[in-house]
Amino acid sequence: MSGFFALAAQVLHILLILAAAPLAEGVIGRLSALLTGRSGPPVLQPLWDLFRLMSKSPATQENASPVSRFAPSVAFGATLSAAVLVPSFAAGMASSYLADGLTIVALLALAQVALALAALDIGPPSAGLAQQSDTPRTVLSGIVLLLAVAAPGILAGTTNLDRIAVLQRDGLLLPASASAAAFAALLAVPWTEREDAAPMFGGTDLALVLAAGWLRRLVWIGLTGALFLPIGMGVAARPQSWAAGAAVWSLKLILGILLFAGLPALLGRPLRRDIPAILAVACLIALMAAALAFAGGGAP
Repeated sequence: MSGFFALAAQVLHILLILAAAPLAEGVIGRLSALLTGRSGPPVLQPLWDLFRLMSKSPATQENASPVSRFAPSVAFGATLSAAVLVPSFAAGMASSYLADGLTIVALLALAQVALALAALDIGPPSAGLAQQSDTPRTVLSGIVLLLAVAAPGILAGTTNLDRIAVLQRDGLLLPASASAAAFAALLAVPWTEREDAAPMFGGTDLALVLAAGWLRRLVWIGLTGALFLPIGMGVAARPQSWAAGAAVWSLKLILGILLFAGLPALLGRPLRRDIPAILAVACLIALMAAALAFAGGGAP
């Protein structure tokens, strides 16, 4: 019976993230506009845009290579797989044994590489230049995420998110300064976040690229909650704990939305040329977190 509940929780988790991704994007866009004195688009605008694009055929250029044709599907599939592996309202779901933090980082990197190759393959010159200038941000943000996951992983002796969340919840990941430094480094990601330009895609391909970007934000929020704020998570084998776990996960989602919308408004959106320097500092902080974790002695 516990296996059935674990599978049911997994299915519910997938439905939740698919529903939450466009909704969170709409709230972030609306809140960001309000914080800068603009009215902003409706909260449900991303969902309407998604339906509109899905009704159109993909626009593929004649000289497109197979890499470009499959890039949107690869980006969406890899990002969705990462989102599925990050626990939300309950621990011990069917995919919990696969929920490895390093695997999730690798899936996000795969999605970014697929879109970068497509931009350089068939995109207009402006898209290729934009991709080249955006590459340092993509690479450095991936390193920040990797080191931020590694720090609590070293303390826990595993990179399994369910195991890390349980130990973090019980206060067993010491020194706490390592987790605090890793969390501080991760704050650079929502501050330096940029919209992914995809002028070479259209129709369903563009819908997949946009959805991948929305899911990537959800992965960041879910990872941050699981690694550093794992309170309130239910247990997949106990369905009676799902409602409370979903309520707490919703609060974490709201906190993540506030960070994505509030940090750029509070600190100012950094210039593109300044983003690599900001992320380089975040990398150093995350590296310090990993060093503190290693010096702390590893698993309890």
